[in-house]
Amino acid sequence: MSDTTEINVIRDVVHGEAPWTALGHIGVEFSVTKSERETVISTKNPKHLGVKVESIDIARGLLRALEESGNDSDALRDWATAVYHCSCFEFDIPEDEHLSWMELIDALFSASVNGRVSASSVELAKRIASQN
Repeated sequence: MSDTTEINVIRDVVHGEAPWTALGHIGVEFSVTKSERETVISTKNPKHLGVKVESIDIARGLLRALEESGNDSDALRDWATAVYHCSCFEFDIPEDEHLSWMELIDALFSASVNGRVSASSVELAKRIASQN
Protein backbone atom coordinates (compact mmCIF):
# COMPACT_ATOMS: atom_id res chain seq x y z
CA MET A 1 0.00 0.00 0.00
CA SER A 2 1.31 3.41 -0.93
CA ASP A 3 1.74 6.07 1.69
CA THR A 4 0.10 9.47 1.32
CA THR A 5 3.25 11.25 0.13
CA GLU A 6 3.83 8.71 -2.63
CA ILE A 7 0.19 8.83 -3.72
CA ASN A 8 0.31 12.63 -3.84
CA VAL A 9 3.45 12.61 -5.99
CA ILE A 10 1.86 10.19 -8.45
CA ARG A 11 -1.34 12.26 -8.61
CA ASP A 12 0.66 15.48 -9.03
CA VAL A 13 2.46 13.96 -12.01
CA VAL A 14 -0.74 12.83 -13.73
CA HIS A 15 -2.34 16.22 -13.04
CA GLY A 16 0.67 17.94 -14.61
CA GLU A 17 1.48 19.67 -11.31
CA ALA A 18 4.84 17.94 -10.92
CA PRO A 19 7.33 16.86 -13.58
CA TRP A 20 7.37 13.16 -14.44
CA THR A 21 10.91 13.05 -13.03
CA ALA A 22 9.38 13.46 -9.54
CA LEU A 23 8.52 9.76 -9.73
CA GLY A 24 12.21 9.04 -9.13
CA HIS A 25 11.95 10.69 -5.70
CA ILE A 26 9.54 7.97 -4.60
CA GLY A 27 11.53 5.09 -6.06
CA VAL A 28 9.84 4.72 -9.45
CA GLU A 29 12.38 4.59 -12.26
CA PHE A 30 11.04 5.55 -15.66
CA SER A 31 13.22 5.97 -18.71
CA VAL A 32 12.86 6.47 -22.43
CA THR A 33 15.74 5.60 -24.71
CA LYS A 34 15.39 6.59 -28.36
CA SER A 35 17.42 5.63 -31.36
CA GLU A 36 16.83 5.97 -35.08
CA ARG A 37 15.19 2.56 -35.19
CA GLU A 38 13.32 2.21 -31.90
CA THR A 39 12.16 3.67 -28.62
CA VAL A 40 12.65 1.61 -25.47
CA ILE A 41 10.53 2.52 -22.45
CA SER A 42 11.40 1.05 -19.07
CA THR A 43 9.64 1.26 -15.73
CA LYS A 44 10.92 -0.10 -12.44
CA ASN A 45 8.42 0.16 -9.63
CA PRO A 46 9.83 -2.08 -6.88
CA LYS A 47 7.31 -0.94 -4.25
CA HIS A 48 4.43 -1.54 -6.70
CA LEU A 49 3.12 1.98 -6.15
CA GLY A 50 -0.08 2.83 -7.93
CA VAL A 51 -2.96 5.23 -8.01
CA LYS A 52 -6.30 4.85 -9.80
CA VAL A 53 -6.62 7.52 -12.44
CA GLU A 54 -9.99 8.71 -13.69
CA SER A 55 -10.82 10.48 -16.92
CA ILE A 56 -11.02 13.85 -15.17
CA ASP A 57 -7.44 13.36 -13.92
CA ILE A 58 -6.15 12.68 -17.44
CA ALA A 59 -8.21 15.54 -18.92
CA ARG A 60 -6.94 18.09 -16.40
CA GLY A 61 -3.38 16.83 -16.73
CA LEU A 62 -3.52 16.96 -20.52
CA LEU A 63 -4.83 20.53 -20.49
CA ARG A 64 -2.18 21.62 -18.01
CA ALA A 65 0.56 19.88 -19.97
CA LEU A 66 -0.60 21.60 -23.16
CA GLU A 67 -0.71 24.97 -21.41
CA GLU A 68 2.70 24.60 -19.77
CA SER A 69 4.45 23.10 -22.77
CA GLY A 70 3.52 26.00 -25.04
CA ASN A 71 5.20 25.23 -28.34
CA ASP A 72 7.55 22.70 -26.75
CA SER A 73 6.28 19.41 -28.14
CA ASP A 74 9.07 17.57 -26.28
CA ALA A 75 7.66 18.63 -22.88
CA LEU A 76 4.17 17.44 -23.84
CA ARG A 77 5.63 14.24 -25.27
CA ASP A 78 7.56 13.52 -22.06
CA TRP A 79 4.52 14.02 -19.82
CA ALA A 80 2.25 11.95 -22.06
CA THR A 81 4.82 9.16 -22.39
CA ALA A 82 5.15 8.90 -18.61
CA VAL A 83 1.40 8.85 -17.99
CA TYR A 84 0.68 6.48 -20.87
CA HIS A 85 3.42 3.97 -20.10
CA CYS A 86 4.31 4.16 -16.40
CA SER A 87 3.07 1.30 -14.26
CA CYS A 88 2.04 3.51 -11.33
CA PHE A 89 -1.00 4.93 -13.15
CA GLU A 90 -3.96 2.54 -13.00
CA PHE A 91 -6.65 3.68 -15.41
CA ASP A 92 -10.14 3.30 -13.95
CA ILE A 93 -12.49 3.06 -16.94
CA PRO A 94 -16.20 2.90 -16.07
CA GLU A 95 -18.31 1.27 -18.77
CA ASP A 96 -20.39 4.42 -19.35
CA GLU A 97 -17.21 6.46 -20.04
CA HIS A 98 -15.58 3.92 -22.35
CA LEU A 99 -15.69 6.03 -25.53
CA SER A 100 -14.43 9.19 -23.81
CA TRP A 101 -11.64 7.19 -22.22
CA MET A 102 -10.60 5.66 -25.49
CA GLU A 103 -10.31 9.11 -27.07
CA LEU A 104 -8.26 10.35 -24.10
CA ILE A 105 -6.01 7.30 -24.29
CA ASP A 106 -5.59 7.93 -28.03
CA ALA A 107 -4.70 11.57 -27.25
CA LEU A 108 -2.09 10.42 -24.72
CA PHE A 109 -0.63 8.00 -27.23
CA SER A 110 -0.53 10.65 -29.96
CA ALA A 111 1.13 13.15 -27.63
CA SER A 112 3.65 10.53 -26.51
CA VAL A 113 4.59 9.77 -30.12
CA ASN A 114 4.53 13.17 -31.82
CA GLY A 115 3.99 15.78 -29.08
CA ARG A 116 0.60 16.85 -30.41
CA VAL A 117 -3.10 16.17 -29.78
CA SER A 118 -6.07 16.83 -32.02
CA ALA A 119 -8.40 19.77 -31.53
CA SER A 120 -11.28 17.36 -30.85
CA SER A 121 -9.27 15.71 -28.07
CA VAL A 122 -8.57 19.10 -26.52
CA GLU A 123 -12.30 19.91 -26.62
CA LEU A 124 -13.12 16.54 -25.03
CA ALA A 125 -10.54 17.18 -22.29
CA LYS A 126 -12.10 20.60 -21.62
CA ARG A 127 -15.57 19.07 -21.31
CA ILE A 128 -14.39 16.33 -18.97
CA ALA A 129 -12.21 18.69 -16.89
CA SER A 130 -15.13 21.03 -16.31
CA GLN A 131 -17.15 18.25 -14.64
CA ASN A 132 -17.38 18.03 -10.86
